[in-house]
Amino acid sequence: MSPQAHFIVQDVIAREHDPRPAAEALGARFTQLKGDPRGEILHKLDQEIREREDRPILFCSLHVAGWTRRFTKRLAAGVDLPDAFLRHGNYTPLIPRDWRLNREGIYLPWGMIPERAEMLMDLYGDHLFIRPDSSLKPFPGFDIAKGRLVEEHRLRNATDHVDPGEMCFIAPALEIEALEYRAWVIEGQVVSIAPYSWTDAHLGVSDIPEVVAERAAALARHIELHRDCYTADFTVHEGEPRLVELNALSTSGWYPRADILSVFRAADAVFL
Repeated sequence: MSPQAHFIVQDVIAREHDPRPAAEALGARFTQLKGDPRGEILHKLDQEIREREDRPILFCSLHVAGWTRRFTKRLAAGVDLPDAFLRHGNYTPLIPRDWRLNREGIYLPWGMIPERAEMLMDLYGDHLFIRPDSSLKPFPGFDIAKGRLVEEHRLRNATDHVDPGEMCFIAPALEIEALEYRAWVIEGQVVSIAPYSWTDAHLGVSDIPEVVAERAAALARHIELHRDCYTADFTVHEGEPRLVELNALSTSGWYPRADILSVFRAADAVFL
């Protein structure tokens, strides 16, 4: 008999969702983590899980996921965070070019960006998009205008303490819709799709566009042999569904229309 599943969810991932009913529907244990649980809280939870021989399934921030993998034994088995696969430069070549939002770009170390500012503008114009290559996201991706690049770089060094050797992807900035869609892919199947936005653009959305659902399913089939659990973020650009990025299943936030029961049911089958 398989050990009992134990869903552990940090509040920054759940947001307004209450995951407890979904866990209870599957006959699983459930623990909600509030604030930053690194330290005694997670050590104690790890001990309880080992003593009961539970099967942990963890949804948490990148910081908590990293800490868990370094300092706990049994609890770490519940973290799905494939660092190598989720490096932008590793998964992007697997995706057909016309499926991607950013179809062109180059990689440079963070520390070299100011001295290459003019070259970058010559290549891509007066407005750039810069994001870390790393799946651990030492800083959030951002758009920046030509005249502000050097100063923005200096400010982010002060606030985000980015390592000069951190590889970055740099591309032309694009004007995109505020509305995006997150698909949860588990064992190569799309188990939920939810709209989201940094504005209120998602509030009136009643249906997921068919082209987005079809592209998410096609993506899952296309890269299944490389990776079968992750989240995929899409937007519709110039009338076509485009992949914005892939993220880890364990560390991706939930949006209001996400089907958490379906996510839990699929995760229950894959976290052994």
